Amino acid sequence: MDEATASIDSDNESYIQEAIDALVNGKILLVIAHRLNTIKNANQILVLDEGKCVGMGTHKELLKNCDVYKQIALSQLSKEDYLEAILIIQQNHGYVRCTDVADHLRVKKPSVSRAVKELSKKKCVMKKTDGTLSLTEQGQKLAKQIYERHLFFTQQLMDVGVPYEIAEQDACRLEHVISEESFKRLREANKRNVR
Repeated sequence: MDEATASIDSDNESYIQEAIDALVNGKILLVIAHRLNTIKNANQILVLDEGKCVGMGTHKELLKNCDVYKQIALSQLSKEDYLEAILIIQQNHGYVRCTDVADHLRVKKPSVSRAVKELSKKKCVMKKTDGTLSLTEQGQKLAKQIYERHLFFTQQLMDVGVPYEIAEQDACRLEHVISEESFKRLREANKRNVR
């Protein structure tokens, strides 16, 4: 399968991934992907860079031992951070400029410009003629999913006594690494416990 989930939103990606997992039980499946969500549960991942194998192992092993894989993981996480930042700034100010995003994420403006360019190619962000940024329908959906996770984890951590600043930082990490299935179950369990 070559980039089987490259052009779909994360909800449908998780449904397709579940279906694939069920179909390939006991079979060998070769998947080519750039999105780590597609492959992170694989038994064996091969990392190719300029036609050469530079890493081999599980998701966890490669995060520890393969610089190329780590860079891919970090770049994908940061794109989610940019989407979330654009959503938050839009909600608070009504408009978003690159400098606002840079200030919010504490990064330099060229980093924002690169991220906006990549997110525009993925049809998640649009840069208007006046220089302001807006999320596309797909970008809005992804940003809301990420932000929902962030708020959920921040609140859960604060509820058990974690100070706000630490809860915020930890929530920012958790929102990116948890699977859609696990988050859905945690959210449902929390709703049942609140009743």
